[in-house]
Amino acid sequence: MNLRSIGIAGIILGSLFKVQHWPGANVIALAGALLTITAVIIALTTQPFSLSRGLRSLAGVLLVATVVLKMQHWPGAEVAFCGAIATAFAVLIMDREQLDPRRLFAAQLSWLLLGSLALTLGGVLFKVMHWPGASIQLVLGLTGCAVWFLVTGSRTVRTV
Repeated sequence: MNLRSIGIAGIILGSLFKVQHWPGANVIALAGALLTITAVIIALTTQPFSLSRGLRSLAGVLLVATVVLKMQHWPGAEVAFCGAIATAFAVLIMDREQLDPRRLFAAQLSWLLLGSLALTLGGVLFKVMHWPGASIQLVLGLTGCAVWFLVTGSRTVRTV
């Protein structure tokens, strides 16, 4: 299991706790964000420099940091969040020739990730519309996403 996977799972579970108004949400999300940012810094300092990797890492760190700022209700978090999303979209546009949607379906346990994302999006829709059943969809979806990050992050790649 690597540091980045644990951090991302912490952010997901912290977001779940925050949406459900459960205690400990801020601590879990902040700890997950710090682990994720630490993993990115370690990866950037130990691997050879690549502009594309550096920009993707910057966009990821900005998104993680602004999500935590937004969850903490800090002033200026909305403007920072919009800037982080714009940076992420700019990186996606720059790297669009490297994006291959077929790789998602070839990923390990892609059924778990896709099902969890569908439940999460359904839960968000139900939560916004104040329909019953939103909480269970969010719990199952976000927990499934966190499990996917933890399981796939712990697997090692075999070379033959």
